[in-house]
Amino acid sequence: AGGNAMGGMGAAYLTVVNNGAESDVLVGASAPEIADVVEIHEIADNNGVKEMKPLENGLEIPAGETVTLAPGGYHIMFIGLKHDLTAGGTFDLTLTFERGGDVVVPVTVQTAAPEGDAIVTIEAGDLAISGAWSRPAPALMMDGSPEASPEASPTM
Repeated sequence: AGGNAMGGMGAAYLTVVNNGAESDVLVGASAPEIADVVEIHEIADNNGVKEMKPLENGLEIPAGETVTLAPGGYHIMFIGLKHDLTAGGTFDLTLTFERGGDVVVPVTVQTAAPEGDAIVTIEAGDLAISGAWSRPAPALMMDGSPEASPEASPTM
């Protein structure tokens, strides 16, 4: 590391439908080309203060249910972005399920959830994962100043 540059953070959202007869659990996720660390987070209400915390045991996807990861709720957190997430970009996110195994989902970077024909659904066994998207996010935050654009900083 070194320098005052802080690795940016990003988040991805999606919907998982479990069409099976048994529960599954989203236990992990990875996007090596995007970030070093990818965690599944929830927003917990702690005496009126909302805080983000990783789900230690993963996110349960009950049989026959739909679980939505959305802003203000469950989400997949990217910590230490390797490059900017810019609107219109796409990347692969690997979701790891306890029963369903690894599922690669294409994520589109955009400012709001996809609608209509823009919603892509990936079917994997009993699971259907749809509408994956990620908010735009800068990879580097220099001293918290928004003026430091990626163009202004030399590439490593």
